[in-house]
Amino acid sequence: MPAHELAARLPMRDLVLYQHYAAKRLLPSRRASLQLARIAMLIDQTMGGAKNVQLTDYLFEHADEVEVPEDEAADFFGFAPTMTREK
Repeated sequence: MPAHELAARLPMRDLVLYQHYAAKRLLPSRRASLQLARIAMLIDQTMGGAKNVQLTDYLFEHADEVEVPEDEAADFFGFAPTMTREK
């Protein structure tokens, strides 16, 4: 939706609430960080042989500043494996 249409339809109260949400969730930079971290983790696991790593290991923020539940990352990327790997 173009900005002029959004300005005509979105009440100021909703805009303020969205700004607070975006600031809290660091949109879109948070989304980009999660995507880049996921890519780095997958490359490291498949080509680098990394074991027992977590998504937070690849984020730019310190681990104590970031809480990324496993479900959040899986839900965000739509990760739903249909096959299991035999070990």
